[in-house]
Amino acid sequence: MGCCCSKDSAGDVDEKLMDHEKSIVMVTIPQTRPLQTETSWMIPATAVVAQCHRVTNGDSLIILGDQPIKLLGVDAPDVKGRQPFAAEAKAKCESLVPRGATIWLDFEANHTVDEAGRKQCYVYVRPEGRAANQAQDEGVLVNYEMLREGFARFHPLPQSRLKHEGALTGAVAQARQESRGIWATFIPKEEVLVVVKTKEYHLNPTCSRIPFDAVASLKRINENKALDQGMFICPECGGMNSSLKGTSASSPVPY
Repeated sequence: MGCCCSKDSAGDVDEKLMDHEKSIVMVTIPQTRPLQTETSWMIPATAVVAQCHRVTNGDSLIILGDQPIKLLGVDAPDVKGRQPFAAEAKAKCESLVPRGATIWLDFEANHTVDEAGRKQCYVYVRPEGRAANQAQDEGVLVNYEMLREGFARFHPLPQSRLKHEGALTGAVAQARQESRGIWATFIPKEEVLVVVKTKEYHLNPTCSRIPFDAVASLKRINENKALDQGMFICPECGGMNSSLKGTSASSPVPY
């Protein structure tokens, strides 16, 4: 799919981001057997048609009209924060959603915008060269593929279950089992602290994100078990996480 976008008012911002991205060092990820094909999904009839302006991160993009979009249920390493695997995750998302690609956006009923003002949704795309017998309303679910290839973690919505949550957590489980992407260097913590109602797990028992009324009911379980239950790591105390090989407990690990 070719690019049909011209340089617009976002051009200066694009150039600054691209200059920043040039300084990011790519991380070598141990090779695993490549997945042969993407999984086909039915594109909902209610999905909104849009066009990709550019991918900004492994879990976010901007559509024409300068509206930022966040892949619902997906938490990829941050390019701006120079986090490990961020450049690889962004490159994978770009390969799934090239600049100028037509995409379909599908929203959850009660959760459409995150704290950064990005619309959270499922993003579908029809890849070039799809099989002739593939139905016209079938496409690739980008959220699912980013998790299945191991370029991101699952990020649930607190106190709410996503309609595709089972498939998304299953994709993460497959990536972990096959040591894909970020999971190739993952070493689980023996014990983490789980807050059931927020679906977060913590490394620091005094973390400010732990609700006061949940302190007495914190569960201590293995990190793998927390992930199996669809929990996600706290973005605050998770900065001390040493679950990736080659890092120390005092190193700022993002993920």
